[in-house]
Amino acid sequence: MEKSPVALAMENKELAMPVSVDYLPVAGDIEDMVANASRVVERVRQQIGNRFTLLDIERIHADQAIDLRRQQQPGFTLSPATAGLYMRCPESLRSSIATGR
Repeated sequence: MEKSPVALAMENKELAMPVSVDYLPVAGDIEDMVANASRVVERVRQQIGNRFTLLDIERIHADQAIDLRRQQQPGFTLSPATAGLYMRCPESLRSSIATGR
């Protein structure tokens, strides 16, 4: 699972590069600047989506680490806040990702 986070991080790095202000002759050279605000908004939206995906991957890793710890130490307990987060990720999702199915 390490390639997905790296790919997303690299994509975010690429998306963080400035959008150039390019110009094309428009309306008889009266308006020669074209705003790239829409492209900037698209890039920021993609970065936000990638960030949430990265957080989801981190979350799954943390949940799987808890599962492994519990296998090794059956008496292992979580803080109430961590237990609440852990319970929100279904066991079936953690196990399907761990086995690749």
